[in-house]
Order: sequence, then structure tokens, then C-alpha cells
Amino acid sequence: MLLRKQRSTVGFNDVRVYRVAIAIALVLSLLLIFLTASQASAASIMPRVTNVGYKSFAITWVTDTAGIGYIKYGTSTGNLENTAYDDRGQETEDDTHHITITGLAASNTYYYEIVSGGITCNSGGIPYEITTGSDLGVPPMPEIISGKIYKSDGVTAAEGTIIYASIGTSQVLSALADGNGTWALDIAPIRAANHQSYYAHSDSDDISIEAQGTPNDITTQTVTIATTKTGALAIELTADATADFNTDETVANVDESIQPSDVAKEATPEETETEPDKGINLWLISGIPAGVIVLAATAWLINKYRY
Repeated sequence: MLLRKQRSTVGFNDVRVYRVAIAIALVLSLLLIFLTASQASAASIMPRVTNVGYKSFAITWVTDTAGIGYIKYGTSTGNLENTAYDDRGQETEDDTHHITITGLAASNTYYYEIVSGGITCNSGGIPYEITTGSDLGVPPMPEIISGKIYKSDGVTAAEGTIIYASIGTSQVLSALADGNGTWALDIAPIRAANHQSYYAHSDSDDISIEAQGTPNDITTQTVTIATTKTGALAIELTADATADFNTDETVANVDESIQPSDVAKEATPEETETEPDKGINLWLISGIPAGVIVLAATAWLINKYRY
């Protein structure tokens, strides 16, 4: 009788241990799947670095749904103590995001992470980095190009659409379309790809204008610089981009946005792809299957030791 009682006690303890293990495995599997989904969402953001000057640069990205986005940045990977918000205001909630970071030092490396819709986006757990351009002295006189952007119906202004402009192998400039679909850029200070010199150009050169209102809708036109200076350039998005936003602040008027300033004159961009597709593949291929395997193992344990 004593022997039977001892065996019964041992069996009960074993079952209890397995139940605890099952509970832990279940929690870990759910956590793994949650983190996988979060990281995949973060990796789906494709940020572009534009308007890089010796005191400033801009970060742009587009999301599937409207949300608030901001950037944490600093001079070291472990100290992203500064925060920058959308150019349209801190409370801007949109599917297009355009953030300009100013007050920087020349030829200095900065690190940053994007927070979009509450999800942090970086390069595999490491902050992105960008080095500002060198100080080229007094900037050239303004050279304004402008145009209008419409939705696919050719009539409705595509407010909030991001406009990108590049000349040959130059950097990329960017701006936002206002409530009338109007955009403007100063191309006078556009630099070479290494940020160390201005990029020489003339009115007869071709300039590539890209308009992005949704993650999968990028419309491109290539025209002469002279054409863009007339302000008559009109671009229609190929899809119905819902580039509407909610904010307590309004978009600055075009005339105000193109006034000579440190940001406008020294901003000369570069496009950088952060290889988010690799992040998506890594998390989707490893994370989700791992979570499913853990769940399956948990179900087997529950079935085996349910009594």
C-alpha cells in the first residue's frame, strides 16, 4: 500500500510539472508569433533618405494604413535621445510620412529608428545610419521647380503625396504635395551622390519626378528641368492613393516652403533602400513556422498529459 501511494504521488507531481511546462510553452509560442508579426510589419516599411545636406536630412516612407510616425535619432546607436515628427505636425496621422531632421553637424554620422503606428523599424535590431554632407559654403541662388499631382481620376488633388526628384546620378530631393496637390522643390543645392559637391545641371537636362501616394503606387515622369520650372507639370497617380491626413497643423504654403533657409538650401538627398524585404523573409520563414511548431508540440503534450 505504501509503495502504491508513493507511485501515485510521483505520477501526480510529474503531471503537474508537465502542465507547468505546457503553460510556459504556450505563452512562449504566442509571444514568438506576436513578435514575428510585429517585426514583419516593421520590416515592411521602406524608408528613403532624402534631402541630405550638411545640417539636415529627411526620411520618408509610406504605410498601408494611416498612422502617426516619428523618428528617434542620435549620434550613437545606444543613445537615440532626440525625436523628430512629421513635417506637417506632431499629430499628423497619414499613410505618407515625411520627416525632416535639422540642426545637425556637417560630415557627421547619425543613427535613427523609425516608429510608425507604434512599431519600431530598424535594420535587424540595429539603428539605421546616415552621414551628413560637407559644408560647401554659401549655397547657390534658388532654382525652383514645381507641379501638381492628382489622383487617378485626373481631377482630385492628391494631398500628402510624396514627390521625389533626381537629375542623372544626383541625390534625391523630396517634398509633400499640399491640399491643392501642389508641390515645389529648390534644386539649386542638389549634390552629387557622395554629398561632397553640388551636382552640375542645366535647364536642358532631364529630371526624374516620382510621385508616391501608396506603398505600391509610384508614378514616374521624366521631363526637362525647364519644363518643371514652368509649374505646368501635372502628374496623375496610377492608383487611387488616399493621401489624406488628419492634423492640427496645416501644410505650409508653397511660397513659404521654398524660401531660402538652412533646410531648403542645404538639403540635398540620397535614396537609401534598407533591404526590408530581407527582414520580412527572415521573420516569416523562421519565426512563424517556429511558433507553429511550438504550438503543435504544446497540443501534443496537452493531449498526452491531460489527465
